[in-house]
Amino acid sequence: MGQRPAVLTVDPLAEAAASGYVLHVVPANGGGVDRYVRDICAHRSRDCILHVVPEQCVFEAVEARRFVPVAHDRMADSAAIRALGRPVLLHAHSTLAPVREQVALLSSALAVDYVLTLHDIDFAGGFGEVDNAEREARLDFVRKASQRAVPSAFISELLSTAVGASVTRQLIENGVDPASTSRAPSVTTGAREPFQLAVVGALGTHKGLNFLHEVVAALPPAVRVVIIGYADGQLTPGWLIKNRLWVHGAFQPCELAALLADYGARVALFPNRQPESYSYALSDVWLSGLPAFGPAAGAIGERISQTGAGWTYPAESTPETVAGRLLECISAADSVASCVNKAAASLASTRVMAEQLNQVYEKTMRSLDTHDAPASGAPHIETLEAIAETHLNGHFFRGELSKLSGDLAFSQTQAANSDLALKAVTLEYDARGEWIATLEASLTECKAEVARIEHARVIEHQQMEAARRDEREQADAARAIDRAVSEAAREADREADRERFEEARSADRERFEAARHIDRELFEAARIADREQLEKARHTEREALEAARKADREMFEAARIADREMFEAARIADRDLSDAARAQELAQQRAEAEAARALAHAAHEKYAAKLQQDITDTLAIAHQQQRSIAIYESALSMIPPLIRRPMLARAERSISMKVAQ
Repeated sequence: MGQRPAVLTVDPLAEAAASGYVLHVVPANGGGVDRYVRDICAHRSRDCILHVVPEQCVFEAVEARRFVPVAHDRMADSAAIRALGRPVLLHAHSTLAPVREQVALLSSALAVDYVLTLHDIDFAGGFGEVDNAEREARLDFVRKASQRAVPSAFISELLSTAVGASVTRQLIENGVDPASTSRAPSVTTGAREPFQLAVVGALGTHKGLNFLHEVVAALPPAVRVVIIGYADGQLTPGWLIKNRLWVHGAFQPCELAALLADYGARVALFPNRQPESYSYALSDVWLSGLPAFGPAAGAIGERISQTGAGWTYPAESTPETVAGRLLECISAADSVASCVNKAAASLASTRVMAEQLNQVYEKTMRSLDTHDAPASGAPHIETLEAIAETHLNGHFFRGELSKLSGDLAFSQTQAANSDLALKAVTLEYDARGEWIATLEASLTECKAEVARIEHARVIEHQQMEAARRDEREQADAARAIDRAVSEAAREADREADRERFEEARSADRERFEAARHIDRELFEAARIADREQLEKARHTEREALEAARKADREMFEAARIADREMFEAARIADRDLSDAARAQELAQQRAEAEAARALAHAAHEKYAAKLQQDITDTLAIAHQQQRSIAIYESALSMIPPLIRRPMLARAERSISMKVAQ
């Protein structure tokens, strides 16, 4: 069997691109127009772009990735015209004055015609303040184009209204390609709850930023919204409305699907107040699997109604009405999932868009075959660079610079407010440190006072022991006379002394523990601790201690006098009296001794009552300090964790060291 002849498949786009290049004339405002033109150039690699502003043009050789800024008035020079070579066509992407002027100049100088794509409603006057002369100039530019392309039926109807149905146009939808899904960076919002609603893209006033604020305010607090992109006045991630509206910031298109999933979005909201000509964002949302909720006016409402992949609301709807409908849409999101998938599958690709535009180019060039025009030629970048300016004119980015200046001023205001708050916190922290240092000094003084009192009590106890030893030595002779009586008396004295000593030591220990507990709580209470109460407690304790020492001295003196009198009486009785008289005298002395002991017991009871009152006062002060601590703890909870944690850690270490000491 013979082999079939090989068939070579020729890419029509590559063949068309090789035949010559198209010069795309665009305004320097980026956005959807820039995405549209670059998608075309991705399939027509030889095409070039001329970015236009009132004072400057920038020629971009897309394939070579070279940019050449040229002054607006130099584009009419013969050198610049020759350097452009000869494009087969001009493709205008705006009806604004700078684009119109360059297209008119180049069309005449290069002897080529132009086609026009209507990307927005500006050609019909738009929503801005446009005088009649400017509006008529735009419509005349539309009429003179060799071919016109519209991205949606909405723009086609607007074109018919503006210039009449007889003006030809071709519907070519903006092509989109499913992006290679990339894992998005981790979502960090400071809250774990999902964001049921998402707004995709940069959001300004004409895109409905103010209207979005009103809708969010009308939604329940549990329903939160994320702007995947940025908003006027907020370029970086952060809350635009606390716990209600979050701004994600810039993102790559390949990250959109993962971002929507991470945020937990159920519905994509389009708060646009100005009708859209197509909306790339709507296509991207459908490709990410989300239904849309947008205004019925313009291409957004038209596309949603045609596909059923979402819901629409009248353009004049109030924020409260839109908020109520949104709650219904969130609940019904799963019910339109199949429509969303069909809408995503029906989107035209960028290649289909480029092929349709290529047919428009060929049709236009065939209509110009009768013209006696030179053959097409590639641009000469080196020649163009010879007349180029050294840098981009500031006017080229003036709109973006104005926006960035506003964003910078907003950011600087936020930074200044943060600095003021930080300085206030620093001053408060320094003042708290000084107060803590004062409390630590007071605590040290209190500890020293307690140590001094303890030392004085030890010395006093030693003196009492020495006095008792002297008394025992003096009583040895008396015990020889009446051992039984003296032994009983001394045993009673020792028992009383032990009880007094134990009671005094227990009371001192309780007062010391109470004082230490109060001091520790005063240290933790910081600024709220009441210094006057601390001084009152210390004064009360000193009075109690003085009263105790006075009572002890009185009892000691009374006992010593009684013992001395008994001893003297015994000696006298032994010399002068008979046994009977001595017995009678001894009985009398015992009675006097009992009276002395009763006196000492009364003094002891008085001292115990005074001590009990002191303890009651101390407990009352401690209770009041606990209330102060509760107030302090409440204030402490308001201190930012970044400051509170190191402060509490330092206080705990200080208290631990003092307790160990």
